[in-house]
Amino acid sequence: FPPERSALRTALLGEQAETPTPIETRTPSQRESSSVGAEEIGRIALNLPRVLDKQLDTLGDLAEMICLGIEARGVEVQVGREIGRAGLDAAGRHDAKLTELIGPRERPIGRIRAGRSGRGEYTSADKDKLRQYGVLIYRMFEAAAKQSQWRKLAFTDDLTRLPNRRRLMAFLREVITRATRENESATVLVFDIDDFKRYNDAYGHDAGDEILREIGKLFVQCSRKTDMVARLGGDEFVVVFWDAEKPRAEGSAHPERVLDILQRFKRALGTHTFSRLGPEAVGFLTISGGLARFPDQGQSPETLLEAADKALLRAKAAGKNRFFIVGGEGVAH
Repeated sequence: FPPERSALRTALLGEQAETPTPIETRTPSQRESSSVGAEEIGRIALNLPRVLDKQLDTLGDLAEMICLGIEARGVEVQVGREIGRAGLDAAGRHDAKLTELIGPRERPIGRIRAGRSGRGEYTSADKDKLRQYGVLIYRMFEAAAKQSQWRKLAFTDDLTRLPNRRRLMAFLREVITRATRENESATVLVFDIDDFKRYNDAYGHDAGDEILREIGKLFVQCSRKTDMVARLGGDEFVVVFWDAEKPRAEGSAHPERVLDILQRFKRALGTHTFSRLGPEAVGFLTISGGLARFPDQGQSPETLLEAADKALLRAKAAGKNRFFIVGGEGVAH
């Protein structure tokens, strides 16, 4: 088992994670008992990243491994609503010769079903091995769930629960890669809250935190599912408007929908009540932002953000409460 996956091997095997007895030194009875070997554990471990990325076609790979491991003519692995099959005699619910739960009996996450044996009858060793497969697959999904939770925490801003800078940069790289390949465009907005320090000083940090959370929530509500709203730090936010409907000619105008979203957000902000500021503050809080477009104003996450940030500074210099487009005019209200 490769040393770089030793931690995962321990997670899969628990206390069984000792070095296995080499095959050539095993007795004939040990070979016949045929417990799950290191090679198979490694194969299960290799599927963990695919499970994390929700590529549940990996169940077919696991079914194939089990098929070979117990010499079954067919195997079906079911986790939730997803099913993977292998072999010529992939067993369904009613014709399985062997069935094993994946997970605790009172709360299983799935089942393994094996069809006819390629050797005539299944032995007790085959049944033991199938139980081990059930345990290992459950531990793999359990480990994937934990890693997914840690991954989410690593990419989430603690205060607003929005994507943080790390997730934003990864998302921008993904968007740029696809936009380059498909000749598509994307627009980046960098914005902050006008005179945020004044609100923070006058109403306290709890009120400042509420403003940041509510601003992020409002923009998410006003944007599309394909867009990303992230917190860059402090009172600075970034929105990636990802419009993949059709290729756009070089030099074409910014998508009108982006400006529509900005106007919708400004209207929502103008009528929103921040509980810690009181009703008398409705309509007083404003934002300023700068827009830059891929590929015209930047061809990497860093250059796009830099261009949008410069446009934000121009919006501030022009009087705040407006958006400024790189290569265009400011858009107020």
